[in-house]
Amino acid sequence: MTTPKKEKLQVVEKSTDEVKIIPQNSSTQVTVAVHLPHGIMFDDVPVKGGGTKTVIFPGINDGEGILLGVGQSVAVKIEKEDWENIIRMHGKERAFNSYNGMPPCIMLIDDPKAIHNSRDVKAQKHGLEPLDPTLLKVEEVKKK
Repeated sequence: MTTPKKEKLQVVEKSTDEVKIIPQNSSTQVTVAVHLPHGIMFDDVPVKGGGTKTVIFPGINDGEGILLGVGQSVAVKIEKEDWENIIRMHGKERAFNSYNGMPPCIMLIDDPKAIHNSRDVKAQKHGLEPLDPTLLKVEEVKKK
């Protein structure tokens, strides 16, 4: 029995990075913006010749050691065929669809640099953002 192949997608752009020039999508790859805090793994992506492989989308907080707030994302390159298979099998799941007026947490974008200035990306909330205590009117207790 062979072990299924695992493919962790490489981040090509982060909204916390300075803007840099990255090649546009090729005919075989597409760019996807991921707004999830801890990423997601799909272990049922078909491969040519039979079988499946695992594709891992990284999250915005993977490896950073801090919780990033609203409007953060990472851009990853993925094989177009893998993306189409994931959408075909999982496209109705909440991560791929708008919810409560917010854009999807995983969405196709034209250019990795779009995560720096896209209105959809900057407004994105995944629900696990750190809270600002001043906006919640939390008052610090003074020690006596």
